[in-house]
Amino acid sequence: MRNAAKRAVAQTKTSQTEMFGADVQVGPNEADPFFAAEKRAAEALLIDLTPVAPASVTYGEIWPRVLANHAVTRAAVNLMVARLRKAGTLIFHNWEPNKRVPDNSYRMSRAAQ
Repeated sequence: MRNAAKRAVAQTKTSQTEMFGADVQVGPNEADPFFAAEKRAAEALLIDLTPVAPASVTYGEIWPRVLANHAVTRAAVNLMVARLRKAGTLIFHNWEPNKRVPDNSYRMSRAAQ
């Protein structure tokens, strides 16, 4: 109701109607399934590229390779890493307390299964 009233006032002031009325429905975003699949594939690659402990690699060596192969952002990869660390899948040997995302210099390993 409020939006309809705002549109009516704007239409009166400008003498122009909206191109698309309020009853126009936007369809589902066709890119969402693609990006969801890319995130899953990026996470799998991230885990595959990380050596099993006690071997380690720096985070700065891993994230560019993930971004080069999948349509994800660095922020998304940082969140994946933080979640995988919390789950115990990835081990960061020098992650500082109260740090949300890793620095490039952090050494990381995959937990032995």
